[in-house]
Amino acid sequence: MFEILPTSFASVALWLIFAALVYSVARYAPLWCLPFGHLAVAAILCQIHCAWIEHEMRRPGWDGEPDMDGIFAIGMITLVLFVNMVLLPVTALGVWLKWRHVRMTNHRTKSDLGISFL
Repeated sequence: MFEILPTSFASVALWLIFAALVYSVARYAPLWCLPFGHLAVAAILCQIHCAWIEHEMRRPGWDGEPDMDGIFAIGMITLVLFVNMVLLPVTALGVWLKWRHVRMTNHRTKSDLGISFL
């Protein structure tokens, strides 16, 4: 599964997919849906890394260390937090463009929108 794409291409493609996902949720979904975009990124990351670990464990000659699940979980949580933190500016851009569009099309003021940071 992982030998199909070169690592650099897969990495760039995943970042573009993650950015498009959180931007789309921030721009086109209601505000209460914002966490779902980041949870979807977390689910995709967990699925990819679990499949990668299973692939490595099935290779011939693998003699795994016992009780490495805790270290894997800590690494996975750290990775998910880091990736979602890096994607926060993309989310902010999507929300800002959404409110800008609303403000331009409806000619409302900031106080009408209930937001004070724009």
